Amino acid sequence: MVEPALQESFKLKYKSWVLDNHDIKRKFTLSNFKYHSRIRPFECWVPIGLTTDWNEIQFSLADLTRKAYGTEFVECTRVHIHANCRLRRLYFADKVYNESDLPKDYKLYLPDVHH
Repeated sequence: MVEPALQESFKLKYKSWVLDNHDIKRKFTLSNFKYHSRIRPFECWVPIGLTTDWNEIQFSLADLTRKAYGTEFVECTRVHIHANCRLRRLYFADKVYNESDLPKDYKLYLPDVHH
């Protein structure tokens, strides 16, 4: 996910609902205004840090599911991103790819700040 954080008061909240190998639906909430992780039976909160410019955020739903619940990730069933943010792109992948291995449309092109 490529995301701008344009102000210090900027708040990002991303939610993913996943299905695990025990056929249990769980929700992961990533945000920059929660400072502690919290794991409950069906919901997990994960804090993230953002800079005041565009941010590239990568995380593994499989790793989060395994570490939080000791189960295996099967699929993402839903995504919710609050409307107070701008996204350049969001995509799912089976692993983390090098920038050079990504299709052209998925590569991160930062704005030229040297005018």
